[in-house]
Amino acid sequence: MRTSVIGIVAACVLFAASVFASEDMAGQYDCMGCHSIEANKSLPKKYAPYFKDIAKKYKEKYKDDSDKALALLENSILRGSHNKWDRPVDMKPRSENGKNIDPAHAKEMAKWIMSLAE
Repeated sequence: MRTSVIGIVAACVLFAASVFASEDMAGQYDCMGCHSIEANKSLPKKYAPYFKDIAKKYKEKYKDDSDKALALLENSILRGSHNKWDRPVDMKPRSENGKNIDPAHAKEMAKWIMSLAE
């Protein structure tokens, strides 16, 4: 019993660290300059869609293929996006601003964003 409790606590700590690491990465790569995690009346509205809205859209659109949703979101993180949110300005790749995103970090951020849909 004691071993299983320790294992559960360790898993929770690792999951929490992963969530915070991804949010920190989003800040590190200046994603939070345009995106917010969710609507917050105490903060000004940002131009880009909220991460929770992105997660909900991908989850709904690719409900039968979560791997495809992750891959497409990861690709957008790395290479930018065009005409996804009915806005006149596209998301440029971070590399155009000197912020090359490590592919492993993009994968982790995509997983984090998708976790916000739940």
